[in-house]
Amino acid sequence: MVKIDPEFRALIPPLKPEEYDQLEKNIIAEGCRDALVLWNGTLIDGHNRYKICTENNMPYKTEEMEFINREEVKQWIIANQLGRRNLSDFVRYELLEEWEEIEKQKGREKARAAGAAYHKGSPKVLSTLDKTFGPLKSNKREEKKHNTRAEVGKKLGWGDGKVARAKIVKEKAPEEVIQKLRSNEITINKAYSEIKKAERKEDIQRQ
Repeated sequence: MVKIDPEFRALIPPLKPEEYDQLEKNIIAEGCRDALVLWNGTLIDGHNRYKICTENNMPYKTEEMEFINREEVKQWIIANQLGRRNLSDFVRYELLEEWEEIEKQKGREKARAAGAAYHKGSPKVLSTLDKTFGPLKSNKREEKKHNTRAEVGKKLGWGDGKVARAKIVKEKAPEEVIQKLRSNEITINKAYSEIKKAERKEDIQRQ
């Protein structure tokens, strides 16, 4: 039985109604030609095809992929989505922000593991770590700060200003606006302007 993980599914940008309808017509007419991709029995690619097949009692194939952990799975899903579909700027921002947060966590874990190995390791291990990470200072390794905003901007080809506006929109926009951003009905700049307009209005009312 195929398992659904809500966190994995949330990384899959939803199809527009007309896109879903067309996919359903194609599968009913031609069958589900592409295999659903699983990790330990959990669906990681093919959520729409799985739903259509189960609702229409149609057969489907599956293939298993191997990953080290959930973080690696999430990054595979993100890369897969970014590489295969036309996505709105906001959806691309959301996916890449999630990617960079995973990278930041991996960096923290790597630094902790390196520090633990350094203090417990043999002279040979310590020498190898010093060559890899550089010498310790005050018995602490200096961890390079991961700048999520800069990394997202670099991958998207955006300036810091647009990335900052997208972050504010993600944090403050109501759900109906978020959905419009994901479906490309409004732009990030438009949503940001509306948020700032509402905040100015609230400031005036409080005076």
